[in-house]
Amino acid sequence: MSFSTTSTWSLYLLSFNFLFKAAFGDNLLPLKHISSSPENFTAGDPFDTNQQELTSYLSYETPHNGYSHGSRGQSPDQVFGLALCAVDVLHGDCWSCLFNAAREIRNRCPNSKGATMWYD
Repeated sequence: MSFSTTSTWSLYLLSFNFLFKAAFGDNLLPLKHISSSPENFTAGDPFDTNQQELTSYLSYETPHNGYSHGSRGQSPDQVFGLALCAVDVLHGDCWSCLFNAAREIRNRCPNSKGATMWYD
């Protein structure tokens, strides 16, 4: 299957590039965020469900290896994402940051089908 730029292809790139150097608190602010798609989803629709499932998966899996990626659903509601924590970040700090970033990206890019967030 090839990527399409038409509105029938939904791509939600939830990419958290966590490049932290030290422990942090809950008030850590993102270095940058981008709402990268002109397309939106409606709360409760299949895209939203897929996005929530993938976010939960990435938040759970990434702290174990420092990196995780995946997808959920089928086109046109398919969601793709990845998350990355630096190798020197503790498991608990990685999980906490991912949890906070998942919440924060929904606040900063509400209902956007494309979003990216970086922390330093």
